[in-house]
Formats: sequence, structure tokens, C-alpha cells
Amino acid sequence: EQSPNATRDAQKTRMDNLHSVYMYCINDVDCRRTLLLEYFGERYLASQCKKHVETRCDNCCSVAQAKLVDFTELSKQILALVEQLTQNMRTTTINYLIDVLKGSKQRAIIAAGHDQLEQYNIAQDVIRINVERLLSKLIMDGYLHQDISINDTYGTASAYIRLGKNTTFTDPIILSVCAKKENPNVQSVKATSSTRNRLVDGCLEKLKEELKCISAEYGIKYSTILSEKALKQMATTLPRSKEEMLRKTVEMTTIKYDLYKLDRLLSITCLFGSKLDEEKRDETMNCSSLKRKHEASTPTTSSYFHDGTNYDSNAKKKR
Repeated sequence: EQSPNATRDAQKTRMDNLHSVYMYCINDVDCRRTLLLEYFGERYLASQCKKHVETRCDNCCSVAQAKLVDFTELSKQILALVEQLTQNMRTTTINYLIDVLKGSKQRAIIAAGHDQLEQYNIAQDVIRINVERLLSKLIMDGYLHQDISINDTYGTASAYIRLGKNTTFTDPIILSVCAKKENPNVQSVKATSSTRNRLVDGCLEKLKEELKCISAEYGIKYSTILSEKALKQMATTLPRSKEEMLRKTVEMTTIKYDLYKLDRLLSITCLFGSKLDEEKRDETMNCSSLKRKHEASTPTTSSYFHDGTNYDSNAKKKR
């Protein structure tokens, strides 16, 4: 909250600092240490962070390949869209702006006719987090302005967007974005993810079938007992006990569990949970086997030592 006694410069500094923290949080490309130390006026190369595997930051661990993208043209379209959305003293939130840019089919957007605007769905190929980063940059650079409105009754805050003081792009709007981001063990991760998705889908079908049988016994619709959202929660979390099911399923209560004998659903999640454990064990064994084969096929000595050159280990240590 801004102090009423703060000068304009002090308020601007606080807002700039706030935006810097936000940009740091949503940046999934650049080295965290580089960003932090740059803030304090120090220089730190990302290569130094990557050098020490045990202490790498999350962004360096993810082996991201960054590329610079020119968002100037999209930025111009965003300003034109904001101008249209805020005509006649109307207000618009950042989330609504992003939804229009991403081509959302929200009822409010359709009803307002904003799906007919030229800029509707113009950012369909830009992931949402990068649209957020772009808007943050436009706010920090003064092309857009963000107003925070506090509702004292409910204690909630809303962020509204409008045009800023800058209207001409003197410099290109460049963002560093992730070109490719995969973990080192990406093949193993993909396999595990695929296995889990298959089991979750299978579990969900069995849960639906069983819940329909239970509801038929009571002469009611199955959605009266639990919604599909609750069933998806069960299929995703695969609880192994009554206590776990009560804790991880939002709509589940002790009364409902006992009244409708929903231990029948628990037996299904336990079954699929065991299947998942078994799949994980198999994949771990396969990965270990592949790793051993790789290590066995990798030379342990370098050809450097067999090129006929007399190598002096002591000389190598000299700096």
C-alpha cells in the first residue's frame, strides 16, 4: 500500500521494485543467480551456476534453451486492444485482456462482442506466461498502466489495465523466451507421465462405473453423491486409505463415505495405485539397466593418453 506522504519518485521506485520481483518469479528461462546478483549490481555468469550440478538453480537444472523474440508488433496490437476495451470509461482486468488475446470463448467475451475484435486470438501461439511477462514489461516501460482497486467490504484487490503515458515505441520490445525446455531424463519422465495418464484415465472410468452402480441402488443420480470433478481428484491422487480419501477429495465427507459405502471406490483407487507403483518399479529397473549399458559402452580412458605424447600430470596442475 502506498503511503500518502510518499513522493512520486518514491512511489515509482516501489512499483518498479514490485514489478521486478514479479518478473523474477515468472521468469523460467534465465539463471536465478544471474538475475538476483544483477539486481544488486553484481555480474554473475549462468555458466558458473551450471558448472556445479548439486547447487544449480531450477532454471539451469531444466536445461532450457533461451531465444530472444521481438514482440514489438504484438505490443502495438495490445495497446490498440486496451484502447478499445477501455473506451467510454470502461475498465478491464489483465486476466480479461489476456483471455481476449488468447481467444477465450468466455461467455462475457462473446456477449460483449470482443471475439469480433481484430486483436482477438492474436496471441494464440504465445504461451500464457509469456503474455503475462510481456504485459508486465509494457507496464514497467510505461506503455500500459495498472490500477489496483481495493474492495474494503470484501478485502479483495482487483488490477485494472489502461494505456500508459508512453504511446510511441522508441525501442523494440524484446523478451527472452524458452525455445526448448526438457529435463535431462526427459525420455524417462515422458514415459512415466504417459503411464500415469493411462492409469488415471482407466481409474476414472472404473470409478464412474462403480459410482453409477451405487447411485442406482439408492435410486439417485451419481452426480448427487459426487461430481465428476471429485472423481477426477480421486483418479489423480489415488488415495490408499479412508483418511487419505477424505483429505484429498474436496466433496468427500465421513457421513457421505459411510452412508453410501464409498469404500467400494477406495478399493478401485488402491488397485490402480498398486498398478502405478508396479509400473514405476519396472521403469526404474529399465532406466538402471540402460544406464549400466551406457556406462559399460563408454570408454573410461581418453584417446588423449594414447596419442604418443608424453603427458606430465604435474605440469597440468600448474596455473
